[in-house]
Amino acid sequence: VSANVLQIRGLRTKVEIARQQFYPDTEIFYRHDTFWQPRATQSDLREQVGVRMNMPIYQKRLNAAVCEAIQQLTKSQAEYDQLLLDIQREVQASYERVLESQKSIELYSKKLIPTAEKNVSVVRANYDNSKSTFVELAIAQRQRIDFNEKLIQAQVELQRRLTSLRRVVGGALQ
Repeated sequence: VSANVLQIRGLRTKVEIARQQFYPDTEIFYRHDTFWQPRATQSDLREQVGVRMNMPIYQKRLNAAVCEAIQQLTKSQAEYDQLLLDIQREVQASYERVLESQKSIELYSKKLIPTAEKNVSVVRANYDNSKSTFVELAIAQRQRIDFNEKLIQAQVELQRRLTSLRRVVGGALQ
């Protein structure tokens, strides 16, 4: 991103330089020589003061240079803006995935696992009183184990997503 910012600054400078080409170049000079005298008739050195001016006459060429510099700047600025939007989108998507994982963990730890444990307790009590079969008890225990396994998977996925978010953000999270 910083390389793009430097490139944009350079292109802005290029546009300014292209615009300055419309101004005449002036040069003030002083000489001490034998100005325009043939060798045979050269006398003492003479002082000369003058102004030299280069007038930009070819306006179309100058306009084309300015237009080209502006086009390059606009293109570079659009690429930079698109890059920023892509980064923002990626950060937002990573953040939303982290929130999703946190909600999954909360669902498993606060609702599904406690409910499954209560179900195992009820089925266990019914099994002890011969109101439930061993298969029903095994199914209830298997469901509790599955929920615990899914909670662990959700915790691992949360860590992956946090790592991905840190990578996208480019550092530690606050």
